[in-house]
Amino acid sequence: ETAVPLSRTLGIVAPLFDDVRRRAVGAAHTFRPATFPNHLEALLVVQQVHQIHRASSLPPLPLSSPESRKSLGILWRWLFDNQIGLVNAAREALTGAPPIPWLSTEGLAWVPIIVGTVWWTVGFNMTLYLAALGNVPQSLYEAAALDGATPGQTFRFITLPLLAPVTLFVVVTTALASFQLFGQSLVITNGGPSRSTQSVIQYITEEAFTNAQYSSAAAMGFVFGLLMLVLTAAQFRLMARDVKEGRS
Repeated sequence: ETAVPLSRTLGIVAPLFDDVRRRAVGAAHTFRPATFPNHLEALLVVQQVHQIHRASSLPPLPLSSPESRKSLGILWRWLFDNQIGLVNAAREALTGAPPIPWLSTEGLAWVPIIVGTVWWTVGFNMTLYLAALGNVPQSLYEAAALDGATPGQTFRFITLPLLAPVTLFVVVTTALASFQLFGQSLVITNGGPSRSTQSVIQYITEEAFTNAQYSSAAAMGFVFGLLMLVLTAAQFRLMARDVKEGRS
């Protein structure tokens, strides 16, 4: 058997790495920061819920599940449909403005994907935060109230540090889920317009099962896995100190 020269191997892998990196970074710049308020929203809402339902009950929340992705996509595609969508209908009824082509305009096509994903995942994060808040000793809040601490100071110096481990878990899992975006963009926009919402996983799947380029798809999947591993390790390293300070 003839060995493949290293230079040829690098010549094949380098463009694949650059393509995966470009798509991952491009999608991350748009999708990941837009879904970041998911963490803060979940934490702030849950703090209010915890004050009302101190020990116990959990109000109905939209919990995420793999089976609900298709339903989510169909729902938000209909809501933001260019012609018959409820969003355009409400906007036209209130302002008289013409419909906005959400699904066929680059940039705007991300709006239903982002809004739908935040709505879909916030319930899971709220459940985690509510469970963690149940383990925070109430004596700490009582002591802070006796010392004259404001709600903002209590939230900053008691709630946030003690919830640091849960926040680390939520941030890492949400980041990984953002990079693995697939079902929402496939159902809502099918990667369009002009592939502007095509995620890395969708591109790799198309390369393998539509173009039958199994070797390049496997290489891109491996490179993408390495990128996610590096980013996860970096997040753990950046947040590990806050977690240790919260526990201490």
